[in-house]
Amino acid sequence: MQPKEALERRFEAANLPMDSLRSEEGGVSVVISCGSGMTACIVGLALHQVGMPLSRWALYDGSWSEWGTTSDMPVVKQGED
Repeated sequence: MQPKEALERRFEAANLPMDSLRSEEGGVSVVISCGSGMTACIVGLALHQVGMPLSRWALYDGSWSEWGTTSDMPVVKQGED
């Protein structure tokens, strides 16, 4: 795991301000996902490491492997694909 300060810089670069992440009330809530849920768990750990309360982030454990195989789920595509 990267040092706390490096994680903070990455979250700030992703437009997740630290004061909003750490706030007990009124801050952002985050849902994390990835292809299968494994990588997203590391993001959740990083959120916890920088002080985000566990009650304000959630892991969608089905992730893309579940969402992408369900024909009636919306999928936003960009580019020519």
